Amino acid sequence: MMIARRGIGMEYSKKSALFAVILSVLIILLTSCGLRDTSESVPIGEDLEGFVPVAEFHDMRLTTALDYFWKYTFSEDWLYCTARKRNGSESIQELMERNAWVVYRNGIYDAFEPQVFIEREGGLPLVLLADRENDLFIFCQDDSGGFSLEKYDADGEMQWHTGYTASQMSGLGSSVADGIVTVDGRIFLFTYGQEGNVFEFGMTGELQAIHTPDVETLEGIAEGQDGQVYGYCLTCDSPVFVPLEEGGERFECPIVPLQVFGGREDGIYLCTGEGQWKYEPTSGRTERMWNWDDEYIQIDGVHIAHIFRGGKDVRLLCLEPHTFIWGLGDVLTFVSVAPRERRDYPPRQTVTISNAMQEPGSHMEDMVRQYNRQNREYRVVVLPPEENSSVTEFVGALELQLIRGEAPDLINVLGTDVNSLADKGVFEELDKYYETSSAVKEGDIFEAVREAGKVGGKEVLVIPSFALGTMMTTESVSQESWTPPRFLELTQYGALYNMPMSKRGAFDFCLGARPEEYFVDYEKRECYFDSAAFKNILAECNKWEQRESAEDKRFFDIILSSADSYMFYKEVYKGVYLGNPGWGGAESIFFSSEVFAMNSASQNKQGAWDFLEFLLSEEMQNRIDWQFPVRIDSFEKYLYMTSRNAEENKSEFSYYLSDISPITPEDIAAFRSLIDNAVFRDSTLTAMENPVRTILWEETQAYFAGDATLDETVDKIQNRVEMYLNEL
Repeated sequence: MMIARRGIGMEYSKKSALFAVILSVLIILLTSCGLRDTSESVPIGEDLEGFVPVAEFHDMRLTTALDYFWKYTFSEDWLYCTARKRNGSESIQELMERNAWVVYRNGIYDAFEPQVFIEREGGLPLVLLADRENDLFIFCQDDSGGFSLEKYDADGEMQWHTGYTASQMSGLGSSVADGIVTVDGRIFLFTYGQEGNVFEFGMTGELQAIHTPDVETLEGIAEGQDGQVYGYCLTCDSPVFVPLEEGGERFECPIVPLQVFGGREDGIYLCTGEGQWKYEPTSGRTERMWNWDDEYIQIDGVHIAHIFRGGKDVRLLCLEPHTFIWGLGDVLTFVSVAPRERRDYPPRQTVTISNAMQEPGSHMEDMVRQYNRQNREYRVVVLPPEENSSVTEFVGALELQLIRGEAPDLINVLGTDVNSLADKGVFEELDKYYETSSAVKEGDIFEAVREAGKVGGKEVLVIPSFALGTMMTTESVSQESWTPPRFLELTQYGALYNMPMSKRGAFDFCLGARPEEYFVDYEKRECYFDSAAFKNILAECNKWEQRESAEDKRFFDIILSSADSYMFYKEVYKGVYLGNPGWGGAESIFFSSEVFAMNSASQNKQGAWDFLEFLLSEEMQNRIDWQFPVRIDSFEKYLYMTSRNAEENKSEFSYYLSDISPITPEDIAAFRSLIDNAVFRDSTLTAMENPVRTILWEETQAYFAGDATLDETVDKIQNRVEMYLNEL
């Protein structure tokens, strides 16, 4: 079985946990992050004069989790990280017992292929720091109980080594949490907490002073202008900054930041929920540098891990959420921000998009952010629901807006009555856009996905990613014969099925992904719930028995989202992938966290299509790692990325996995067969508010409870659906 990933070092996790605590306190204390008083209390500098702040991004996908490494730091050119030196197939226990470790180095703008920069025997690295000249500083706890500080140049040559006794470090050396290197080459290390200490070292490592800043809790240090270093506390009654020299004056900050970083010649950087500021404590002057949602910034400030002032620009590291898929490493997003001439980065046309569901698994805002980062002509803006409005209220209002022609340019349609809305012509037909697209050619996208985007025979939906719901069996069953009646018969009405399910659940399962396609003809305004097929399946589902477990399981409900999950279930259940029962034979089910449509009344259809086209482009599809990409070439790359084997487990950086068999060409062919026979289903909660499904759900409730006969139930369903169709 697979083992949950876990980093070897814990210091990174401790620091993350402390930051989470601080962030939680701030959220509790504040109703919003940013100014505590009115805007007059904080002067805003608007002195760009023809310039606009522009962020440039580079993603580095690791082959493991970031917390695999004990410590990490980065300069303008290099990422440095420390870990134990791993030898071949060495076990975790063997790895822990050896006391050998290395510092790896990797170019910021390169793929993750780290090279050994420094090798060490003994000791434990506690802090890793880098300066503008790509010098590396390592603070270590030695095996003897003492401590040392070392400097290495850009070629990995040691420049100096200085040792300290435990008493010289006031018995706090092992508690040192982090530090900074100032512009003049001094090193400052600090301990968190009440009566926190700051250790000041000279340019060759000599311990020059130990400071105890006058703050309730020392939460960090930051370098401001003229090399002045401040200790700070953000969770005090007011944010406080105190110079390190003895008797330094306490400066109350007029802004309540979430994070603080040293900006050197810019002053101190303050990160709020809205944007980044620079602050000069002695004068109290503040200046907004940019908002996170500025048209050429597009950063979620919550994901910022570090900021520093580079030689010509501001450098940021963002740890943006990407995936929980097994085998895929974390992604580091390196950002440089600098002023650019406005004429090269003009204001962009706005394209609006609405997201009714705001599902926890939704990646819509991330996809919007990725689009906005690379486009200079259009900018997509997400319109949030009205405050205090429920999902049901919002979906109802959105559907009314669509009918009136007043809705946003793009809609994430999950949870809406797509069939009814498409019948009213509120969605733009996309065939002509595909025909002229330079990014999406015929055959690029899975045919079943393109087919799933059709409603009433018209291609109106764009699905950028999917997970696959299917079924495995240890029985010999042909795909052609795998229908709902056959499912009920072979599972012995629940006895051999691995999931406990009620009668109504079994009935919903047997209806398939799109029951309207089998029992409703929207074009003719006809329904067929009085047919023998529907009547029979309703009666058969009444025989279903809900069991918590079955000793002899032969049919297994499966959700697939990676190659590893495909191979894992295959080996665990020792069966074959069959698909779900369907009225035309076996069918798997597409699930997606986003499904988009263009408003046919949009005033910016070209911009709306530009976004949809980007979602299906190779650039965006290769980034999708939370589900399967819909583009065939990206899908095949994704299968390789999420497939691990025994040899890869022995590599320097990898997850500790059991020996799951690698995916084979035969497996891929079988997988593709599941996709080719898949249909789309809206899996959101409000999907049940589809009028036809609502009627089915309501009227079968009494039947399965024994309060209505089969004929009464069928008649009510037929009559109610007929009335609904006549009102369309």
